[in-house]
Amino acid sequence: MNVIDNIREMAAAGLHSNVRILSSLLLTMSNNNPELLSPAQKYQLLVYHADSIFHDKEYRNAACKYSMALQQKKVISKTSKVRTSTGGAASNLQAQSLPSEIEVKYKIAECYTILKLDKDAIAVLDGIPSRQRTPKVTLP
Repeated sequence: MNVIDNIREMAAAGLHSNVRILSSLLLTMSNNNPELLSPAQKYQLLVYHADSIFHDKEYRNAACKYSMALQQKKVISKTSKVRTSTGGAASNLQAQSLPSEIEVKYKIAECYTILKLDKDAIAVLDGIPSRQRTPKVTLP
């Protein structure tokens, strides 16, 4: 079991303050030593960190962290295109366990809605391709 799995279990158990502290520490360590976490692990960590900030009702900060996670997701997609021939089943399994980009965008829109930034929230939701929209995204 790796650190990301431990953070996932802590988040599932509702230990949001612990997730926030540990993920903040790991993100700082990762910034100082980029080889510490893979791009996918950093993406997951950013999403868990943003979720814990959202739970603490710091919506502006959470939206910023979710946006950072989306930027990290772009890094993953660029590197996965290069490694498609060498990845194999392990990379497919890892990609399935990653938080959905649509879900992250929805959470950003939710932050903006709470902050009364409705135009920004609509802009984020409009950025989701219509084929990928879930009923949850379409109906609010």
